[in-house]
Amino acid sequence: MVGGSEMADFTIGYTQQFYQSLAELVSWWEEELLFTEAEISRFVTLIYESLQKVRHFPQMYPEVSEVYGFTQPTHRIVIGKALALFYRVDEARQVIVVGRIFQTKQLKLQF
Repeated sequence: MVGGSEMADFTIGYTQQFYQSLAELVSWWEEELLFTEAEISRFVTLIYESLQKVRHFPQMYPEVSEVYGFTQPTHRIVIGKALALFYRVDEARQVIVVGRIFQTKQLKLQF
């Protein structure tokens, strides 16, 4: 590329907490909310599409470590009105480390 450098995509690294929280969320959708398989698939697709964008633009979502009292820079993705997940950018390894998914009501924020 003339006049600049091409940026490589980051790799997505999913934590065990991510997988566990996703499984719990899907179970809740199925058992408590009686979502159809198509509805669940739509939400899971939204989660993964959001994360694919982060591969290309790791800083695109807000850095929220001060808001939540994290000691490391952490970004938050809000999915719809009900879900949020956090991730950290490991620049040295070119990895996006994805943490738990939360229902936004679990975040207990006050203004």
